[in-house]
Amino acid sequence: MALLERFTIDRSMLQCFESEEPSRSSVIVKPSTSKATRPADSKQIILPAKQKVDLDENLVDIYDEIEISDKDLEDIKAFCLTTHPQLEDAATMKARERSFYDTWFATNVGEKLMNSFVDFARNGSQLSYSFEIMKAKQYKERYVSCVCTMDLTDGLGKDVLLRVLRERIEMTGLLTWLTIFNLEPHQVPHFVLSQADKRQWMETAGDVQWPTSNKVLQFLPGSAETKLEIMKHMQKHDAAALADRSVHMLLSLISLFDSEDKDEHVRNFHGTVLGLLRGHIYKTCQNPQFHLEKVMESVKSLPALAALRQKLLAEAATAHLCQGSDNPTGGSGRSSSEGSTG
Repeated sequence: MALLERFTIDRSMLQCFESEEPSRSSVIVKPSTSKATRPADSKQIILPAKQKVDLDENLVDIYDEIEISDKDLEDIKAFCLTTHPQLEDAATMKARERSFYDTWFATNVGEKLMNSFVDFARNGSQLSYSFEIMKAKQYKERYVSCVCTMDLTDGLGKDVLLRVLRERIEMTGLLTWLTIFNLEPHQVPHFVLSQADKRQWMETAGDVQWPTSNKVLQFLPGSAETKLEIMKHMQKHDAAALADRSVHMLLSLISLFDSEDKDEHVRNFHGTVLGLLRGHIYKTCQNPQFHLEKVMESVKSLPALAALRQKLLAEAATAHLCQGSDNPTGGSGRSSSEGSTG
């Protein structure tokens, strides 16, 4: 690992010169013949002219002293892949994100659900079992539409895509929870509401503030004990990266296309998306390794969170059957047709 440490220091030294102003004259510095042979197609190092004298000698020393073994090469390769992944072009990621969320917002939450939510926000009305079931259905529709229209999934067969969606679509709904719990209340409407939903919120809610995630959880149907378990679970996944729209988009694919799927194409696709996620986090976060670990911990927690959500729904279903059929508008909102797609 001593070589890996030396490699890290030397590469950091060279990277600092890449930020010099491009208008300065430059020369090509060629390393001298050394014990370590370099591939004929390796890139030449372009450095500012004013650094030539010092770096000529330093580079000669570096190449003369290094003897690279197979183990050293593996260490260097692992270092590059895990700490400095290749970054996708920012414009490509932005275009992909824009396409994803255009599809995301094409599905409305719907008038009935918005009526129910406004009544809850304004009057503290209990959110019903039907509200939670209908909301989950709307989010499933969003994720299915978004995944099927993404260019990244074009290489997967239709039968593979349909199988994966049938088997794992339940995982995606929990991603919405993780994202919302990491947003400030005033940011949540811009993540969950379509333009039609926003208009309804502004027209009917007036000056009512968007409720916090903890308050929403508190008013969902189900036992207080299960809701407390969910709250404690969510607190473990407090990470700014989870509020990032591109991270949410990529996690929707990672949670669907599992690294241990029986199909090799799915496993390879998982690796490709994981590389994009890693690259995005390293490009946008101050402490990328920390944020990457937090994000991956959240992905691994999805099955446990899904189990808690199912427990909450089972409790709500029991209460629902005991009380008779309920109205998803909470009993105080007007009943009208729900616009499910924009």
